[in-house]
Amino acid sequence: MSVVGLDIGNENCAIAVAKRGGVDVLLNDESKRETPAVVSFGEKQRFLVFRNTFETSEGSHGGIVIHLTYLSKIWIFRPVEILGMLFAHLKKVIEKDIGSPVVDCVIGIPSYFTDFQRREYLDAAYIVGLRPLKLMHDCTAIALGYGIYKIDFSNKK
Repeated sequence: MSVVGLDIGNENCAIAVAKRGGVDVLLNDESKRETPAVVSFGEKQRFLVFRNTFETSEGSHGGIVIHLTYLSKIWIFRPVEILGMLFAHLKKVIEKDIGSPVVDCVIGIPSYFTDFQRREYLDAAYIVGLRPLKLMHDCTAIALGYGIYKIDFSNKK
């Protein structure tokens, strides 16, 4: 089984898979290592590039909701649903590359995220059938990435 890591940034997303004794950063359909972190809605289809403007308002249970036009109709989405759409796209990229269904993953998040934001990331992953094993702070991921191949650690204090 491969371990899949998702890093959702402000502008781009990256996907890495631990396999074949190393870590591979996956390429998207355009042969790029980064995928835009934007979901956009056109007149008849959904895009992963920005093309649509939208309005926001306060939802009935607090938080915000997003109003947008899609298929000639006004739709209302919560941010977690939009994030779920992005996760669904990334999941397709992963499954295409590794050739098997993916369920377990690790998701990188900024260290300043609140508990509510962390739960929203988990909920968005569950919406598309992913099971996050861990939410990992970006600083922890950097340290792990640096130390995973380092073998000359000193025994000194």
